[in-house]
Amino acid sequence: MPRLYSIFSSFLHTSIEIMLCLIQIPSGFFEILVSKKIHSSSKKIIILLHGWGTRNVIYLPLKWQLQKMGYRVITPDFGWHIIDINKTVVHLKEFIHSNHLENITFVGHSEGGIIALAYAKENPSTVKKIITMGSPFHGSPHAKLASFFSQAAEQLKPNSLFLKKLVSSLDKDFWASKISCVYTSYDEVVPAHSASLPFVTQVIDIKKIGHFSFLYSPVMKKVFLRILI
Repeated sequence: MPRLYSIFSSFLHTSIEIMLCLIQIPSGFFEILVSKKIHSSSKKIIILLHGWGTRNVIYLPLKWQLQKMGYRVITPDFGWHIIDINKTVVHLKEFIHSNHLENITFVGHSEGGIIALAYAKENPSTVKKIITMGSPFHGSPHAKLASFFSQAAEQLKPNSLFLKKLVSSLDKDFWASKISCVYTSYDEVVPAHSASLPFVTQVIDIKKIGHFSFLYSPVMKKVFLRILI
């Protein structure tokens, strides 16, 4: 019975979080339309990368918060992130090159953090910092459920060859101070032990929020103030 209660509680919590994220979508559909070309005067650039099975519109509340902090916030949209992660990284590289972006701070939620890391490993000169939120560096057990139709989900399974190669090939001394891992012990999608890298100097545990709460929780403003300033 305790096990069933835990499963039901987790399912209910996740459902509520997803609903709260989805209600932001109608007011943010225009984001997809304007994501190809960027216009802003601020030189403090943040690129927000969404996770698996979502689109950039769910970042709207967080984007507004960061813009108020004086950042030029960019939310590229590369679909639902179900394709091979390496292909998404290529799309990201083309986007950055076409918009002449540099000195970038990446903020990646879930798979978005993995995409940022994979891009940064090959293009370190364009990256200032990476902030990950609930990113499955060592995989997520939930990825198994979608691996039969999604190459990205296959790559995000626990201890996948893709993730092992990505993490092991990083220059740990170079990236130790440039990566900040934000996670929550209450994450119902990515286990806490999977959402951080052992060599980074800044790891932050956010209490009592779930996987999707990273996207809209007011707590995150304090976290970004702590990391970015």
